[in-house]
Amino acid sequence: MTTPRLVLRRRHEDDALPMSAINADPEVTCWMDDGTVYNMQQTRAAIEVWEHEWDRHDFRLFALEVRTTGELAGYAGLSVPEDMPRVRNADQAASVTKPSGMSTRRKATCQLSC
Repeated sequence: MTTPRLVLRRRHEDDALPMSAINADPEVTCWMDDGTVYNMQQTRAAIEVWEHEWDRHDFRLFALEVRTTGELAGYAGLSVPEDMPRVRNADQAASVTKPSGMSTRRKATCQLSC
């Protein structure tokens, strides 16, 4: 799936390194759960869980790729938390999306839809 600025796709094995950098950024993780940053091992484990859940539910989180550069910008999609058996939206964007306004608009859309 594509938008004028993003490609939404399933994750690739190559996403672990850039996703780990995103997960290690406190400006990004302050919006997630308790704000804890993730290292590479935790990021790989999270990706495995997301992919398993995609296979299980036929949906999950899309990798967000900047169309013009191919850079991984974060993720967005739907999740079904085990402790809340209902679908909810989930997202995370790299701080590199701030200058383009992608993160701000995405956050505003998420807040309005929740």
